[in-house]
Amino acid sequence: MAFQAGALVAFLPTLILSGFIFPIASMPVVLQWVTRVVPARYFLVALRGVVLKGLSLGQIGPSLAALVLYAVAKGHNLLRPMLTGRKPLPANIGAPQSASAIRALLLLLVSAVAAMLLATYL
Repeated sequence: MAFQAGALVAFLPTLILSGFIFPIASMPVVLQWVTRVVPARYFLVALRGVVLKGLSLGQIGPSLAALVLYAVAKGHNLLRPMLTGRKPLPANIGAPQSASAIRALLLLLVSAVAAMLLATYL
């Protein structure tokens, strides 16, 4: 039950603010600015561009750059042990337990975009 509540609290705002359910252009201006920090927004822009419009890699480059930037900024704690052989940094006290799951999903998101692009353009 607690896991379901945590998943709902973590993923529902992302789903709503990504533009998947409601168009970002029809949201209030304040929420439009908030959507700029939601990585799912950039994933959906890239996905719709490739699948629906047939855009090239250069045309979806800004969305991919935003995803890579977000992955580097948020995923450094996951990549650090693999690259340096050191233990991961300790989690902040009071941080939500779903943070590591969100990081793992972010890396999965970036790898899914990369696989999609490889399959489309190669």
